[in-house]
Amino acid sequence: MKSDWEQYFDEHRIVQERNAELVEEKFKECEAYVESVLKKQYPDCGIVFTRHADSIKAGYFTIWVDNGSITHKNIKLEDCEIKPLELFDYPVRPDYY
Repeated sequence: MKSDWEQYFDEHRIVQERNAELVEEKFKECEAYVESVLKKQYPDCGIVFTRHADSIKAGYFTIWVDNGSITHKNIKLEDCEIKPLELFDYPVRPDYY
C-alpha cells in the first residue's frame, strides 16, 4: 500500500506530464497559425522555441521576423482566436500537522 506522500508524488507526476502534453499541443496550434496566417504577413518569420512553455502558459507566443535585422514579436493567443491553455490543477499535499 502506498503512503500518502507516494500517492501525492505519483499524482503530481501524472499531472505534470499531462500539462506538458497540453502545452505542446497548444504550441502546435501556434505553429500552424504561424504557417497558415503569419507567413503571409511576415514571409521571413518563424516561431521562437526558447521558453515557449512559459510564454504559452502566459497566453502568448513569440515569433522572429527577419526584415534585414531580426526582431521579435509577441502574439497573444486571443488575437489568433486560439483558446487559452487550460492546465490541470496539481494535487494538494498531504498534511501531517
